[in-house]
Amino acid sequence: MVIGKKRKGVGYIIEAMLAIITLFIFALGNTAPEPSQNWSNFQIETTANDLGQTLKITGDMQSFMKRDDTESLQYAVEELSSEQLKVSGTVENLPLKESTIGFNTSSNVPGSQPFDLERVENGDQCSDDLEEIETKEPILRTVQENSGKYGERIYVADTDPDVTGGFDNTLDYDSLWIDNQSTCQFSTSEGPYYLDEIFEWTGPTDRSFDIKKLDQNQMVLHRADIPTDIREVLAEDVNGIRTTQRVDTTKLNTDLSIYDVLVFSRESEDYLNNYRSKLKDYLENGGRIMLLMDIERSELNTGFLDDSGLKWIDMSKEKNVDSALFTGSRNSEKIETYFKGLEGDTSQISLRTGGKVVASNSGTMFDQKQLMTSSDRIYDTDDWNATNWNMQPANPQTNPGHPESACYSTGSDAFTEGTFEFPLHQQPGTVSYNVINTEMGNSVTVCNEENARALSIDFDRDGDYGDEREGPYLNGETLEVENKSYRAFFPDTQSLEDGDVAMFDFMPEGKAELINYRTSFEDQNGQLVRIDYQNYDEADYKLISSLIYWLEGHNKQFGSEKSSSIGTKVVGGISDTTYIPYKVSLRWTR
Repeated sequence: MVIGKKRKGVGYIIEAMLAIITLFIFALGNTAPEPSQNWSNFQIETTANDLGQTLKITGDMQSFMKRDDTESLQYAVEELSSEQLKVSGTVENLPLKESTIGFNTSSNVPGSQPFDLERVENGDQCSDDLEEIETKEPILRTVQENSGKYGERIYVADTDPDVTGGFDNTLDYDSLWIDNQSTCQFSTSEGPYYLDEIFEWTGPTDRSFDIKKLDQNQMVLHRADIPTDIREVLAEDVNGIRTTQRVDTTKLNTDLSIYDVLVFSRESEDYLNNYRSKLKDYLENGGRIMLLMDIERSELNTGFLDDSGLKWIDMSKEKNVDSALFTGSRNSEKIETYFKGLEGDTSQISLRTGGKVVASNSGTMFDQKQLMTSSDRIYDTDDWNATNWNMQPANPQTNPGHPESACYSTGSDAFTEGTFEFPLHQQPGTVSYNVINTEMGNSVTVCNEENARALSIDFDRDGDYGDEREGPYLNGETLEVENKSYRAFFPDTQSLEDGDVAMFDFMPEGKAELINYRTSFEDQNGQLVRIDYQNYDEADYKLISSLIYWLEGHNKQFGSEKSSSIGTKVVGGISDTTYIPYKVSLRWTR
């Protein structure tokens, strides 16, 4: 390769400089290497570290990363070294991983269908003008009923030995051409297309199709509209970085382990439930699933969607306009980085919530690590607040575990009690807990001046308020009740003085999630995301593609995976429209 020839001389210069620098360091320190020291291994380790950093400083490392050319990276560092070192390693955080994304096509999606074929006969619209299709075997065509809306047909042939099949004496149809009213003067956009390739046909439904089967009687095509649109975005560079992604359509009765990400679009609940066990196994073995679908409340009660852990929020929304907002969480920032690397504009994202659905990973219903929310649509969570407007004076002596305070002698309002109703975690209804409301102070003077109060809650219902997690909670302090986050809250000054009103205020802001992200399967590295289905715009496809990059994970291996005692790491970043950091880990062996 050319790069090796270019860099050979540079390699000798670098190693010579390293040797001089190393000797200079020893001279300054007035030290010398011990006779027993393995000087050869020390040289190799020094060379390894400095070569990696040198390639970073010169910009070569970034160039290799942008081209997704780890093979040339290996060649360069091996040629730079005179030690005959072999290099392997990983690249992290860049969307370089060679991945296969499977778009499921079920029988309920129009366009996934067989097309009958017949032999070309005299009188065909192309007749003897099929010389471009080089084959000795009979050429097939779609029957008249399956011609396009302008009468165009598809022609199918066995093109041995040009593609798989070769001289095997087997009639295996493998190629197709589309006659788009060109009297079979086929352009490159009209063929040939081979098995598992996606093509566009202004046929019965004006759609993109994936070729899944060709034989002497029939061809089977899978509808591929959304895969085609997403494939076009995945083919774009991300911040100048070339990526390697393969888009395929599939059915769930095949081997799912070959797919890094499975995408489901508009699927019915029944279809997902039919493969519930298989999908669950796929997730638990580290699979990634993306759902492009609206969800109704009834669909979350049973089956696969119930397994997913997604939850329904039975709350009204205060506003009806959705505008997308990345949240600033670590994962959200990564997705936003890829999105900006595709030159995406957040203001152009047109996603809706597609149902009152939340991921609820933390159990508090509204997670603090959401991926994307609506900046304008907020759930009205007032019904989840627990309030008592008429707490009654009580005797501290009959309520063990109460906090110590000098204020109890100042009047009956200093110690009150009442019952609070909280919504249950996973089912309709409420649960009751007894609460004491105490005025806090270490002297009567403080009690009269400060009006500081606290709440204690009897979670285990044993009449003792001194157990762990039961309090006291001062005004504004947070606690968890029925897997939801609350803060102790006193609505106004009067309630602080009289002790008759107190509230547990539901804490997280109820922003509607535009992307639901489940980590139910995190122990096995499985992940699930869901956005609503709609007629997506360009910015939406860029967001979906960014989600795919993020879901795939980015640890691309290159070279042999043999272990080595010598290694180095190079940390850098590719900066263009945005900044994408990366880490290259190099392993060195003789």
